[in-house]
Amino acid sequence: VAAYPHLHAWFEAMEHSVPAYACRVRGNPSSWRKVLTMAGYGNAGVPPAVVERMDDLGVEESRPQTEEERRKNQALWDDYRSTRPHLA
Repeated sequence: VAAYPHLHAWFEAMEHSVPAYACRVRGNPSSWRKVLTMAGYGNAGVPPAVVERMDDLGVEESRPQTEEERRKNQALWDDYRSTRPHLA
């Protein structure tokens, strides 16, 4: 985050302001972590500190959502599906 503030700001804006990105494009941290640690994808030459940080994310991913996170995610999904009548 501190090393790439503009990139972080872009991702934050996309995740919170563009429902199609957050609901279809972004993916989830667990899947990205698995891809980036596979041989031939992202781990060739990746500093160990990056791999350790990705491993630490497993703890964050396994914690239950807070009520505020649940409300934000539901509002984002509701916004996304409001223009897609085929979605529940």
